[in-house]
Amino acid sequence: TLLLDSWSFDMPAGYEHMELLGVLIIAWIVANVFQGFGLPFDAWTSQKYYAAKNPRESSLVAFLWIALFSFRFLLMMGMGVLAVGIASKIAEPEMALPTVIMELVPVGVKGLLIAALIAAAMSTVDGFLNSSAAYFVNDIYKAYINQHATRKHLVKVSYITTAAILIVMRLRDCR
Repeated sequence: TLLLDSWSFDMPAGYEHMELLGVLIIAWIVANVFQGFGLPFDAWTSQKYYAAKNPRESSLVAFLWIALFSFRFLLMMGMGVLAVGIASKIAEPEMALPTVIMELVPVGVKGLLIAALIAAAMSTVDGFLNSSAAYFVNDIYKAYINQHATRKHLVKVSYITTAAILIVMRLRDCR
């Protein structure tokens, strides 16, 4: 308990369940480092290393993953800390980030921050679409449906698969 006590924080009223935030931060750092070295937490991580041309590039990908991926969570944690300071202006938890941006971020930085968040969301969706289509084309279509398909045909199937995934995602969101 001595170790847990040293990592405990005195949190404001309503946030008592987050008193072990320090332990969460340590777990987050360890997970980022392990993901950076290519441990298979998820398929997205592994693809970054398989796509590298050689082991040196794969090592650079590991470094970039650890360095850049970590900043994303630091940014969001910073926003959370800022939100605690203006908690009286936040009606519901989902409005914490927009409220922090509107209330505390300067105008020029506000635009850059919003553009960066939109770009991050877009790259996540496009990575999901590309990898999902690649999984289908390589692991199902090419392996079981049409083993002798030409590269040009596989690209067409990939386009169709991407469009189908987008349509399914959109229909799912409409529910």
